[in-house]
Amino acid sequence: MLKFINNIHIGRRLGLGFAVILFFSMVTIIVSVNRLNTVAGAAQNLLDQPLATERMIDEWYRYIHTAIRRTQAVIKSNDPSLVAFFDEDAVVTTKAAANLQKAVELHMKTDKEKALFKDLVDARQAFLNDREAIMTLKKAGKLVESNQMLEQKFIPTSKAYVIAVEALLAEQRRQIDVATADIGVINVASRNLMIVLGAIMLAFGAVCATLLGRSITRPLARAVEVAQRVAAGDLTSEVHSESRD
Repeated sequence: MLKFINNIHIGRRLGLGFAVILFFSMVTIIVSVNRLNTVAGAAQNLLDQPLATERMIDEWYRYIHTAIRRTQAVIKSNDPSLVAFFDEDAVVTTKAAANLQKAVELHMKTDKEKALFKDLVDARQAFLNDREAIMTLKKAGKLVESNQMLEQKFIPTSKAYVIAVEALLAEQRRQIDVATADIGVINVASRNLMIVLGAIMLAFGAVCATLLGRSITRPLARAVEVAQRVAAGDLTSEVHSESRD
């Protein structure tokens, strides 16, 4: 190997050495950027899919909880004016929940998500039907019937609605945990790869520096040795050079 290097002009040796080191540096940079893009892509996918969906469902869950508590308060109250008082608010939250339902549906990708979403939609429709029926009884002044329906139908339907939304919410949080774990694995693999590439580049640079140094210093050392012998009066010394310099 050293003989091959000696046959190359010193300028080319240095140029070749720097070129090889620069090449490995570029490879390391390209791989690093690629791994960073992979991590960034995984993080963006987390934000665009399960995390965004989880936040929409969580907002939907708050609307559900408010609607249930509001309806129970109206039915249990002896004040008939509460029906009209909360009517506008009920319309607003129902419309907001409907918009969230449409938005969440677009994010349902897996079979499990679609099945859970269907259960949620069915539970919501049952809830809306029972709420409309019980509010009709309340508006008609049928307090006994409305309270009976509250206990026998509305509360069980409301619980089923809450269970359905919590199941879909739990699935999204599970996906978030999985995506987070995947990002962690990619990050560790990327770090290890960078360490390996850095070590290889450092070792290769050390080898190149050593070979280039020896290819330059050894001929000079031999020349100095011959010069010293000649200076001492020994004119029989010969210089044997295998280098093209």
